[in-house]
Amino acid sequence: MTTTDTIQQKLSNLPESLVMEVLDFTEYLEQKWQKQQANKTPEKFNFNWEGGLSDVECSSVELQHQASEWR
Repeated sequence: MTTTDTIQQKLSNLPESLVMEVLDFTEYLEQKWQKQQANKTPEKFNFNWEGGLSDVECSSVELQHQASEWR
């Protein structure tokens, strides 16, 4: 039995007034989750790759040309 099936079964055993309370609570949880998602800040970009090509003996322009040839 899935979680959805279990919830539906339990809801069917409740009176309508309590089903409405469950609905209100699920709407509250949804709004809370949406606020949490909105407040997440994206990871800041880091430059841990900086200097990774220092041993390459060509200019950045030459690298760009070579990269476009590889595509």
